[in-house]
Amino acid sequence: MVNEPGWKTWPRARDVGPERRAQAEDHPLAELMTTSDSPAPGEDARARADMFRALVESAAAGVVVAAPDGTYLFVNRQMADMLGYSRDEMIGRSTRDFAAAVETSRIPRLRGELRDGERVEGEFRWRRRDGALLWTLSCVAPMYDDDGAHVANVGMHADITARKLSEDALRRSNLRLRETLEALREAQARELHHERLAAVGQLAAGLAHDFNNVLTGILGQVDLLQRSSETPATMQPTLHKISASSQRAAHWIRQLLDYTRKSIRHPEPIELAALVREHVAALRRAAPARRDVLTLSAAGDELVEADAAQLRQVITNLVENARDATPDGGEIALELTRRELAGDERCAVCSEPIRGSWLALSIADRGRGVPPTLLPRIFEPYFTTKEAGRGTGLGLAQVAGIVEQSQGHVAVRSELDRGTTFTVYLAALARARRSPQHEARPPVATGQRQVVLVVEDEESVLDTIKTMLEHLSYQVITAANGLEALETYRARRADIALTLSDMVMPNMDGESLFRALRAEDPAMRMILMSGYPLEGRGPELLAQGVVAWLEKPFSVRRLSQVVSAALSER
Repeated sequence: MVNEPGWKTWPRARDVGPERRAQAEDHPLAELMTTSDSPAPGEDARARADMFRALVESAAAGVVVAAPDGTYLFVNRQMADMLGYSRDEMIGRSTRDFAAAVETSRIPRLRGELRDGERVEGEFRWRRRDGALLWTLSCVAPMYDDDGAHVANVGMHADITARKLSEDALRRSNLRLRETLEALREAQARELHHERLAAVGQLAAGLAHDFNNVLTGILGQVDLLQRSSETPATMQPTLHKISASSQRAAHWIRQLLDYTRKSIRHPEPIELAALVREHVAALRRAAPARRDVLTLSAAGDELVEADAAQLRQVITNLVENARDATPDGGEIALELTRRELAGDERCAVCSEPIRGSWLALSIADRGRGVPPTLLPRIFEPYFTTKEAGRGTGLGLAQVAGIVEQSQGHVAVRSELDRGTTFTVYLAALARARRSPQHEARPPVATGQRQVVLVVEDEESVLDTIKTMLEHLSYQVITAANGLEALETYRARRADIALTLSDMVMPNMDGESLFRALRAEDPAMRMILMSGYPLEGRGPELLAQGVVAWLEKPFSVRRLSQVVSAALSER
């Protein structure tokens, strides 16, 4: 930098004393260098002196003539003005008295080079009388007499402070420009990520609607067949396989929705340590033959606001990822701690520095690790380093989506052949109170022949839901769209105890149907079904009077519980 920090204002030049000044005046070159108008002995000598004085005084650069020991014999007016001293104050002193502090260590070496007959050139920093820094482009050469004796050094010093200031300003400007461009590139990358996320999200939402409708029909019919006493026992294994395959398809859709931040969530206060302990125990039981060892360090009763099912999915995905990285077994360590972060760690998903107080869940393995070139891509959907047939490439993408929906962060550290650590950061709630972690599996609740109006535009799904409700001892009236449902409700209003409607339908969707029915009958009860992300409308509709909603696909048990609860509130 031109204005280097830490330098102090140079004190006013001290008197060098009569002895040092006399030595300078007695030097053989002193008469030639004098700036007085006193005549020199001999016309030729005077003419040469006048010519020298005229030459050096008209020079744009500062000129200094110094004895071999560095004592200044002559200083032109330009040099004195550049440093802010008078010439009398400078005569008899040396460069060390005027140099910037950072230059003083160079002076002995430069003098040695001059004694050896070398000319020295380069940039030099001086400290002006007022404390400001002066940059010069300097050239100093030795002078010899007729006998070849080294009698003086002559230096010319051009002021380049303005140029150095400009260079420094340009350097700082370039630095700011690079930082701005880097910030712009990061912003563009984030924007591209959000645009891609939006595009994938739109696709995922459409897929979710269609797939979940199909899966509702498949799983509903399989569930009914499994419950039917007329189904041969030999068919049960096949039905179980169909159900498992359909559940995997539903899970794949859920992963895609989680990644695109469009999944339907049920956030609630959750005691994180208890949930982690419970789920780690379940993971141990689920894979007893594995050679890895799941260790857990989790204490405390602090709460987080999140979806319990989603948090279990995050733990499952990260543990499975660790297991894949350690195929020969080994320790997979889970640790839950509270951490205070000052921004020295960045989120691997949003790239923002992580600051503040967090509950940190770390899952570490000692496996193969991730190459540094691949680490930035691990949260991309369908990106995987696993061999074909192992994993969908959605596990970590789902983790990223869930954590971001929970207003959290994910950090990753990985070293080849030393392992990988994923750390999920979640904000703790202000007050720690216990919350139930896992409810017992509820029984199937049957009806008492109440009439339920089912509204669904997919004929196969409508038939399946009708059959499921009839199996649960309800009477069912059906409508293929919102307008038909409105007419049916007007005609059978006194009979209908509950309306169960799909959200996404042509002409009149579930939300519009709810508002139309509520306008005619404020006491009307409605459940909304959806395999399509509700975005922010779900909580709003529940607040306005929708008694519940069902996420497709759903089982007979889940349907029975929601319908029974809705009717019991009448």
